[in-house]
Amino acid sequence: MINNSFLYQYTEGDYWRLWTRATATLIYFRSLAAWGGGFLY
Repeated sequence: MINNSFLYQYTEGDYWRLWTRATATLIYFRSLAAWGGGFLY
């Protein structure tokens, strides 16, 4: 029971960390494209 709870908490945290990193990467690339004259759009 405790082991399952720990595993669930770990996967939840890992999922949110991945989501946050993906969002940050998207914002970073959009800023980079805007600085580069928007050639990535």
